[in-house]
Amino acid sequence: VSNEIKQNENDVSSLSNFQKIQQKALQVSLHIDLEERNLSGYVVGHYLREDLEEKSLVLDSKNLNITGAFLVGGLDDSQLSRKLDFKVHTDHSLAKSLGTPLEIFLPLEDLSKEEKDIFVKIEYSTTSKGEGIQWLEKHQTLSKKYPFMFTQCEAILARSCLPCQDSPSAKVEFRRVFLTVEEGVCALFGGDLLGKSSVEVKGKKCTALEYTQKTIIPTYLFALAAGDIAYKKMSDRCGVYAEPPLIDKSAEEFIDAELFIKTAEDYLDYKYVWGDYNILVLPPAFPYGGMENPQLTFLNPSLVVGDKSLVATLAHEIAHSWTGNLVTNKDWNNFWINEGFTVFLERKIVSKIKGPDFFLLESDVGYSALNYAIKLLGEKNSYTSLCPCLKGEDPDDAFSKVPYEKGFNLLYYIESILGEELFREILRKYIKKYAYKSISNNEFKGVLYQEIESAYTSKEEQDKIKEKINYDGWINNAGYLPVTPDFSNNSLSKAAISLLSKIEEAKEYNDQTVEEHKKIFLGFDAKAKVVFINLLLSKEKGVPKEMYEHIVKITQLNLGEKNPEIAYIW
Repeated sequence: VSNEIKQNENDVSSLSNFQKIQQKALQVSLHIDLEERNLSGYVVGHYLREDLEEKSLVLDSKNLNITGAFLVGGLDDSQLSRKLDFKVHTDHSLAKSLGTPLEIFLPLEDLSKEEKDIFVKIEYSTTSKGEGIQWLEKHQTLSKKYPFMFTQCEAILARSCLPCQDSPSAKVEFRRVFLTVEEGVCALFGGDLLGKSSVEVKGKKCTALEYTQKTIIPTYLFALAAGDIAYKKMSDRCGVYAEPPLIDKSAEEFIDAELFIKTAEDYLDYKYVWGDYNILVLPPAFPYGGMENPQLTFLNPSLVVGDKSLVATLAHEIAHSWTGNLVTNKDWNNFWINEGFTVFLERKIVSKIKGPDFFLLESDVGYSALNYAIKLLGEKNSYTSLCPCLKGEDPDDAFSKVPYEKGFNLLYYIESILGEELFREILRKYIKKYAYKSISNNEFKGVLYQEIESAYTSKEEQDKIKEKINYDGWINNAGYLPVTPDFSNNSLSKAAISLLSKIEEAKEYNDQTVEEHKKIFLGFDAKAKVVFINLLLSKEKGVPKEMYEHIVKITQLNLGEKNPEIAYIW
């Protein structure tokens, strides 16, 4: 459609015009109604007019009820200086995937050429179709005392929570977030709590809370939650929120959060900039393992297994505090900039604490998952490259293990060529240079090549190393890895391989061999068990019935398994 609002040229997943009018800060005021299942209130935005001839402010929105738009004097200015005309483009051809852009018409005749800063207030409410908000009934919670709600805005669902420039390229400060919720319910936002008081809303006693997020963030990290939530401190800057029946177990499971943060700080030589680090363990309806919202990491309760066997997920979300939240992919074609780097840093954190064998073991499991994902997608599918060709589809359609594990393997391969010391120096310079920015894969390539040229004096040697890395090939080519990594050279994977060999070579399966093999298997780390099961799955002809029955006895997995990763793969 020729006159239709076009996708942003800097991020095809956004219909906003952030390259012409850029959001700088937001003030949000919302009432959380757990019974009616909606958020209602307003957002005031501070916008910088980069193009003074631009006639409209265009924001991303999806399934929102917009009731008013006004030009105001500032973020906290309650005086409505002028009502603005607006249009929600409900007939947009990409409405199903990218939403219905909100176009607010600016009174250019009243704005001087020098007036680059404007403040716009938008009154709105969410609807039942808002995909970025999950509403739970009392019976879907552990305590069954109150309903529960939480947001999940990655990749492009912040636009269903508030009208905004919903692109990782348009980072913004959430100057103030005011929340009201019925009395007795705990309402959280990913930021610092500034104040709390009692108020009345619609004739009901409510609690009012004031938050701020001082560091600029992309809108996909906008995070709210409300329900029957308790809190427990784990260290000076770390704590955990959870439903009361799960709070003590959660604190025990994730007690190493502080150690993970310090390990990452040391590895990257860059301090954690976000202030407090808090975890929220959500009800089981949360659809991911974790989400790295600043100061309010969301984790799935299935990670609370009692033996810390799944805390690598916590290390992953903490690693995002640098790779993803601080240095961010500019668009969803570059998603590996967030996830590949974070998997690499996560495994460095865990290996510094548990030893190098765990790095290789996690990588071995991840490599199997990557190959399985590529097989499912098809090796010629653009989604199997590190720079998939997104057009007008929802970026969620392209998400898989590929940006995580293929991205990790690129970094691991570069490290294997340059050496650990030089590569860590490259990562440190990369973080320092691009902190608080949104970038593509080209920016990392620039740092990488600059450091290669500094480390090697010979132009011939520089070119030879660059050719061997083949950075552009890794980024652009679909399909399996261009090299085959060997992560099996670790004691944990070797133990799994050894056990399978013992089982295959056994002359008979009797009580003695069952006890012998069971003792070995039950002594495995959780990831070693996954490696063992992956070895079984890799056998194209399967396993003989007698051998299968023996494996069932020694693993006892048919009797139930509390670790969901093992249970799923089994």
